[in-house]
Amino acid sequence: MAATGLGLGTHALGTTSVDIVPARNVKDISEASLQSNNDIKAVVSGMPNVLAGSVITMDQCVRNLKVYTDCSIVYALMAASTHPARCLGIYPKKGSLDIGSDADFVLLDNDLHVQATIIKGEIMYKTSQVFN
Repeated sequence: MAATGLGLGTHALGTTSVDIVPARNVKDISEASLQSNNDIKAVVSGMPNVLAGSVITMDQCVRNLKVYTDCSIVYALMAASTHPARCLGIYPKKGSLDIGSDADFVLLDNDLHVQATIIKGEIMYKTSQVFN
């Protein structure tokens, strides 16, 4: 969803107003106290019980799948890459690191947090810990 990464508050997404709010009832919560994007949700403005979509990042989804199902890292990563690409009919151009694929991939650390994003072979994002 386009609201992923936005802070607490009201945001315009196209013609819809969306509120990013704590996922649980907590008084006086600040952004600094939120541990992850598991702690927030997007709702249609003025309708606190109507979800507007997900604000979770893909790396958090991979971590959640691994934790909640006790699956292997390989299984969790394939669930976020190869399998969706096959369902969308874009494999092996996407969802693969084979010769001829688009060279779009993410480097993760051992805890499955994004360290770098490469699109068409170009580094588009990197943390300070990689490629120094």
